[in-house]
Amino acid sequence: MEYDFPARNLDASSFVAVLQAELRAIAARLVMPEFMFTSDASNSNYASTLVAEGPAVKMFERLQAGMIEHDRAVLWRVIENAVAAGALPKNVAEIVQLQITPPSLHVRDQLQQAQVDRIAFNNGVLSPQTWSQHLGLDYAQEQKNLAIHACEKAI
Repeated sequence: MEYDFPARNLDASSFVAVLQAELRAIAARLVMPEFMFTSDASNSNYASTLVAEGPAVKMFERLQAGMIEHDRAVLWRVIENAVAAGALPKNVAEIVQLQITPPSLHVRDQLQQAQVDRIAFNNGVLSPQTWSQHLGLDYAQEQKNLAIHACEKAI
């Protein structure tokens, strides 16, 4: 018996265009740059697709805001359970404030951002702790490192 596979004479390259069109449609529905689905950046520039005013960045910010609220709810449940277990004081909700800061989505000029942070710091708008967060640093750990450095330098 001889069997002729139907796909043998099929032009697979014609389906690539159809697949890419479907992936572009999915990306458009999810408000995302098409290169994130197609891995084809020939139709757009990475820097121009993730600018602050772009629809993808706005969508990602909305997703981050939703995630922050979900995370906050989970963390408060953890705190409430710790209070119930006696590991934290009962008035912890009055003395603790949860600050959740998502990573930046904007393609930015780091020197310009540092200048903005310096101006805000000099005018008393930005704390050293928040400035450290902008840089992705742990303020308490950096203070310990600076103290160790000062001690080593003095010796």
